[in-house]
Amino acid sequence: MTKIKIAAASAFLIFLSSCLYRQKLQEYEAFSTTPYASESINEAKKSKPMPKKIQRKVSNLESIAKKKRQEVSKNLWKSDFYDFSSPAFQKAQKLVEQNQAEKQLQKKVSLDLLIAIALKQNPALQEAKSNLQATLDQYQQAAFLEEIVFSYQSFVRELNLRVGKPRHKTPWNQRYPFPSTLSLKGEILELNTNIAKEKFNIVLRNLIADIAKTYFHILYLQISITITKTHQKLLNELHKVALTLYESGKTHHSNILRLQVELAKIDDILLTLEQKLQTALASLNQLLSRPSQSPFGPFQKRHFSLAPKKLKELLQAALQYRQELRIANLKANKLEVMVQLVRERLHPEFILGHSYLEEGKGAFAGPTRSKATFAPVIRPMPKWWYGSQEAYLRELELKAKEAKEATQKEKDKSLYLTQKAYYNWDTAWRELKLYQNSLLPRAKQAYQVAKRGYESNRVDFTSLIDAERIWLEFELKRARSQRDLELEILNTMKIVGNRSF
Repeated sequence: MTKIKIAAASAFLIFLSSCLYRQKLQEYEAFSTTPYASESINEAKKSKPMPKKIQRKVSNLESIAKKKRQEVSKNLWKSDFYDFSSPAFQKAQKLVEQNQAEKQLQKKVSLDLLIAIALKQNPALQEAKSNLQATLDQYQQAAFLEEIVFSYQSFVRELNLRVGKPRHKTPWNQRYPFPSTLSLKGEILELNTNIAKEKFNIVLRNLIADIAKTYFHILYLQISITITKTHQKLLNELHKVALTLYESGKTHHSNILRLQVELAKIDDILLTLEQKLQTALASLNQLLSRPSQSPFGPFQKRHFSLAPKKLKELLQAALQYRQELRIANLKANKLEVMVQLVRERLHPEFILGHSYLEEGKGAFAGPTRSKATFAPVIRPMPKWWYGSQEAYLRELELKAKEAKEATQKEKDKSLYLTQKAYYNWDTAWRELKLYQNSLLPRAKQAYQVAKRGYESNRVDFTSLIDAERIWLEFELKRARSQRDLELEILNTMKIVGNRSF
């Protein structure tokens, strides 16, 4: 009887198993892929194939950091925009190191001395230098590049709440340092350092250009004041002569009034020039990080008049040296490496599969008892063909494409600015030559002829005053055209990013 019961139970179990198997088989045959899985698989098929063989060498980031720091320190003051190895600058830099620069500024001001002081004291340049040093320190931060990639893919990482409330406990995990990813991390750090160096060069370039522009503007104002005072003295002498002639009845009172009007205009011009000079000196003090009312000694006269280079040479130099274009290229290269890095990081992570959550202390029994335990957590392996990170990859690829377009945009902008600077340079050059070789000599000669004619009673007093006014006007315009030419040359150097073109 017992055997019969056992056989019946076994038959029932076999029948039940067959029914369950048939049900599972029907479910399996009726199963279809979910829309999410199908869409993910289709998106993943668009990805580029994973590299079969990666031939890169793993570099020691600490060794790279040391070499890069030495390289940057050695080439920090080697600029395409200014010659820091010239004897004049070396002499000025020595005065700065010996704390004698302030005394020298009271005696004689030179452009090299101003630049040497600014390199040490300008806050914007020191800030750029600190940013460059901070970028170099990123070599020794192991988590830095993980944050770069994590910042892009953070939106695809979900919170794991299956084992309880989060207590800010990090699960035990271990990431395998694949050689290819380590190599790409080094490449990204190298590009970051180069970008920071170019940004430092931009700040240095702009600082030198601003100091030089202010320096030449101050020289122009001082020369204009000297010219105006010379003509003021000349008009005062004419005024005395006119008074003598008026007392003797040889000239009209209207001529004296006309001279007084011209003298009043010159007084106003002098006042305006003096105010502009004080403003320019305050601007220079600001660039040197000195109090705005700090005095200066006499400025050393220094002018350069360069004929415009060929436009083709300037355009080629801009494509080669312009710092903004270099940064755009570096950013585009960096994003390309980022895309490659993310693709090669799509390997299974070595994770223990446990997470430790501490719910807090409670009772030893009942629903509130302590549940501090190791709770197994099943994490899906990030299979590249399933498309778990395809959205991030497509986003990064679009950013890389955008960076290439931004590079082309910066290239077009650089060519336009260079061509515009060339024509402005050429215009300033022709204007200077016009006043220097033609208009000014003729205006001076016209005044001398009018003066001799007035002394011989062949020219009236009005013609003499008009000749003197035109001479003064051309003198001031010649000085201004000299200043404009120097500013246009500096502006062209700033746009091209190189002093020698």
